Amino acid sequence: MLGAIYSLLITLVGAIYNLIATMFELFSMLSKVTTIDKNVYGNIIENFYLLIGVIMLFIIAFYLLKAMINPDDNKETGNGGKIVKNFITSVIILLILPTIFNFAFSFQFAIVNYNTIGKMFGYNNSADTMASAGNSMANSVFTAFFTPSRQYCSTKGLEDDFDECAKTITSSGDDLSTVISDVNKTGYFTSYSKFGENVADNKIDFNFLIALIAGLYLVYVIFSFSLDLGVRLVKLVFYQIIAPIPVFLRVVPEGKLSNTFNDWVKITITCYLEVFIRLFIIFFGVYLISAFTSNEGLGSFLNVGSGFLGLMAKVIIILGVITFIKQAPKLIGDIFGFDSSNMKLGLREKLAAGGLFAAGAAAGGAVTSAVTGFAGSKKHGIRRLGGALGSGIAGARRGLKSGMGAKNFTEMKQAASKAASDVETKKQKREAYIASHGGTIRGVASGLISDTKDSIKSWAGIDNLAGLKEQKAIYDQGMGFYKRLKSLAADEAELQAYSGQYKALQEKIIDRDDFYKDEEVVDFNTGQKTIKRIFDEKAYVNAMDEHRKQVEAAEKRLKVATLQTIVNNRGKGNYAAIMDEFTTFKSMHADDETIRSMGTITPDDLAKFETITYKDHTGKVYTGKEILANLGDNDICKFWDDLKAGNIQNADGTTFCIASNDNTFKIKSGEVARTIAQKEAESQKSDK
Repeated sequence: MLGAIYSLLITLVGAIYNLIATMFELFSMLSKVTTIDKNVYGNIIENFYLLIGVIMLFIIAFYLLKAMINPDDNKETGNGGKIVKNFITSVIILLILPTIFNFAFSFQFAIVNYNTIGKMFGYNNSADTMASAGNSMANSVFTAFFTPSRQYCSTKGLEDDFDECAKTITSSGDDLSTVISDVNKTGYFTSYSKFGENVADNKIDFNFLIALIAGLYLVYVIFSFSLDLGVRLVKLVFYQIIAPIPVFLRVVPEGKLSNTFNDWVKITITCYLEVFIRLFIIFFGVYLISAFTSNEGLGSFLNVGSGFLGLMAKVIIILGVITFIKQAPKLIGDIFGFDSSNMKLGLREKLAAGGLFAAGAAAGGAVTSAVTGFAGSKKHGIRRLGGALGSGIAGARRGLKSGMGAKNFTEMKQAASKAASDVETKKQKREAYIASHGGTIRGVASGLISDTKDSIKSWAGIDNLAGLKEQKAIYDQGMGFYKRLKSLAADEAELQAYSGQYKALQEKIIDRDDFYKDEEVVDFNTGQKTIKRIFDEKAYVNAMDEHRKQVEAAEKRLKVATLQTIVNNRGKGNYAAIMDEFTTFKSMHADDETIRSMGTITPDDLAKFETITYKDHTGKVYTGKEILANLGDNDICKFWDDLKAGNIQNADGTTFCIASNDNTFKIKSGEVARTIAQKEAESQKSDK
């Protein structure tokens, strides 16, 4: 039974390593694609070269004329002879560029096709195809985790010769050594599944989990590199097409344009070398994994350990190699001066650039909105399906819009969730509007006509002042909830100390007389000494400024203490009643975008204050109740400002919004008040 389980696990892992060989074959196939048939873009090149030729002749004529008219101004940049010389050199370079590109691509094809880099590390010595190199490479990694047991080999007296020991392990008439050799040629990793009983009998050590992780990682690496080669091919074609521009810009004797040719050469060479760098990294990384986990070199050290320690040692070594593979492109770029920005391993960035996460957000928003719309609908039959379809389309549109900037799967999920939430909110608002107008077609039509009239009046500048004043009253009512909670907290004994400190600082007077000092003054004519009282204005200003900061800090500390007091007493009936009123207020005014977007302030929401973490200027982190007692004056001011701005989040990622809600109400009330004042002034002006 145990042998059958191991056979199944071997088959599963073997499938991953079959995929490694396939991915490597794809990579090698893309490596051999050196250029695109010029017939595809030949007309573009001819027209481009003609246009560039005309432009460059004009530039050369301009600089020659400039050199002849003002020879003294051209001493540093060169005379007309130098310009002609550079022009002739540029023509020669342009003529030999096709030959250079053809040679470079032929050289690349030869290196890749004959597996020159792989043979440096001992892969594919017997064949000239990259396909068998992929098999050999994948097999080298697989057999690092599928090896004869040292304990078994010691019973055969072969603990120092694993190759000979592998020949003694047989199954179905085949020994392990022969199967390893066959897999190098065929890539059939499922052949190892016949040795399940040998693994169960401890004749073979099979580290299933590590083998699976390493295999998946190699698939990830090779597929990521394959995507890079596709981009590289297009880049090289582009660099060939625009070649006349940097070549002829060599003629320009001054300015930044004169360096364009050198920059073009550098990025073209860097792009060309990317395929060799990636091949080298893959082979070198696999070689290290194979060498470090074999029975030679570090392998001898690893095999001394057993059980958990031996397993952890092998994991650490392999993770070290994986970390090196991730860092290798940048290391190579730094050493040789290449621009390594295009040699990143991360597949996530490539998927984000290709719009996969945006598409995923659209799909997620569509499915979630459709399911929610179907489940929550009170309609029946075709109308219910139609509503769900409409919700799905709206969710897809909003998901695509929200997911355009998504860089990973988490952001994609958040964008999809936000899209579905927006669709549901809009649906509820629409249903509330219908219900508020009698739930009939006639009532809704009447409401739409009324709303349209208001919109037209607003567009024409004839805003309803009564409506604006009503809106301001709503925002003022919203501010009232927090004021009432603060009023309750002010009566709590725990707040008195902070309140007293603030009042004391407010009442403190900085006496100007304290900044006068007596100084001895000498009359240089008579030598007579006199004492004068001099006012130290700088010290007085500094003292006033310091006092102002202390008052500000005490005020904001009192505000944080007030909030902490509300949190501490959130379970009391009078506090909870005000919070319930706000919940009702929020639902009644859900048609207002500002109010609808606000968070709730229930006792459960306030309890999340204990999960807040905040870092002071020294980098030390405080949590919940620790914040008030431990933050200094500058840090407590910054904490309150962040809290009021809605920048403080709970541990679950939601915003701790009681203070930011109040601040938003104040801002919106002020904006509406200004609009009202402006409209009233315009109305009075028009009456005159």
